[in-house]
Amino acid sequence: MMFKRPDGLDYLKFLEALHADIVLDWYMEIGCRNGHSFGPSRSKTVAVDPFFKVKRNVIGDKPALHVLQTTSDDFFASGFLKKLGIKAAFSFLDGMHLFEFLLRDFINTEANSRKDSVIALHDCCPSSFEMTTRDLDNLPYGDWTGDVWKVLVVLREYRPDLKITVLDCAPTGLVLVSNLSPTSQVLKKNYDAILAKYRDIDLQDYGPDKFYANLDYTSAQQMVDEGFPLFAALRFGPAAAPAAADPSKVASVTTHDVTFVSSHPTLNDFATDLARGVTRPLGRPVEVFVGAHLARRMPPSDIPRLGIQTEQLMDADGTPLWKAFSQEKIARIVKRFDAILDLSPANRPAYEFLPKAARRKVHFGPHIFPETAPAHRPGGQSLIFVGSQNPRRAQVLAQVQAGRPITILPEGTFGTALDAAIQASGGVLNIHYQDGIYTEYPRLLKTLLNGKICHSEAFDAPLQAGTHYLPVDAHPDAATTAAVYDQSAHLLTGTYALHPFLAALFPSLTEGRP
Repeated sequence: MMFKRPDGLDYLKFLEALHADIVLDWYMEIGCRNGHSFGPSRSKTVAVDPFFKVKRNVIGDKPALHVLQTTSDDFFASGFLKKLGIKAAFSFLDGMHLFEFLLRDFINTEANSRKDSVIALHDCCPSSFEMTTRDLDNLPYGDWTGDVWKVLVVLREYRPDLKITVLDCAPTGLVLVSNLSPTSQVLKKNYDAILAKYRDIDLQDYGPDKFYANLDYTSAQQMVDEGFPLFAALRFGPAAAPAAADPSKVASVTTHDVTFVSSHPTLNDFATDLARGVTRPLGRPVEVFVGAHLARRMPPSDIPRLGIQTEQLMDADGTPLWKAFSQEKIARIVKRFDAILDLSPANRPAYEFLPKAARRKVHFGPHIFPETAPAHRPGGQSLIFVGSQNPRRAQVLAQVQAGRPITILPEGTFGTALDAAIQASGGVLNIHYQDGIYTEYPRLLKTLLNGKICHSEAFDAPLQAGTHYLPVDAHPDAATTAAVYDQSAHLLTGTYALHPFLAALFPSLTEGRP
């Protein structure tokens, strides 16, 4: 008899690492009991179990947590997810260890997921006959998988369209199911036939040799080290940005107490990245308008408003760039907000005409980064370039391409598609649209959030080549790239984190409005 015991990273450690690295829109867990597995989640979370025994803080940094003490069948029958419009991005199913229960949980979870969602099934890889018993009155000491191993067999037989990845997570494996089809009725229509065929078969009858013959484990630790590529499209973000810039169509995303508002495809993507960096409550509601110059009529509100000025008006030498705002427009922008964050100190001269009280509302510096950065993710040799083309960029691109491979993404690539491309690359190539020394901080943030280093033409102070980024003509080895990334991540998150900046700018409710 042949068993393949999974002896890789413990499944709880895998889930903890995933939640530490990725914030999802919605995470769902069936079979939670003590909260050990969903406790580390930093995502909006739905937790379902008929008998909770929680003795720890399971709220943590979650922006929302719904705990439902009920059976999974009753939970799905209630229509809770549909009423709240929840489509789980990632679900972990660890309920009753009888295969018909797990099969029903999978059917119902897939129906409430997205096509790009991932569903994890626990305990499908037994290493002894004893742990597969269906006898609830005579459970073995130690691990008990029941007969949920059959669900893996059923999915391969009835749903060959699914992508199944079996991780070697100790002690009983972790099955990741992707390429979902939420409208599929195959399993539901064949449910009775499946039960009749498999309910009374045990692993001895089926044969462990047969079960494990086509089962190859994927290293859970390797998936962690590679930055969870299977989950690349699931990193948290708002609804897709509009196809064209339209200031009358505003997108917003709220995380903890902070609502980010934007009205342009590029700025929508930047707002999403800013939201990913807010991982704990602020203590009071704040509205952040990303692209202060595009904000239009705003009704009065007691909620403090910060406008982020994203346009680079001048380079490091004081030379005007492609944007020129009149004094009247600058005064109008500053008046709309309780505070302005201009990412570029080089823009300071543009505000000097303002009265003293108005100038005090304007703050300078790239305070947009998360408080912690993901670990460096080694990738391929090709650098990613995305952005509009002009003769200057085309000329520099040609020079760089002569020395190393460059992947040029279509203009207008945003969100999860851009994140996935960056994570598979060796880094991001930044080429200035116009001559000058300045810094495109949204691109630098996007690069950091995906665990990569930016290769760029000269950035404005205080950023330094070889410390915060690499020159475009650099050809560093893997160790040097990782070292520069670690140093850059440490300096940017330690000096220019968004959360401490907002906390200092807008103290908590008990301290009053600044």
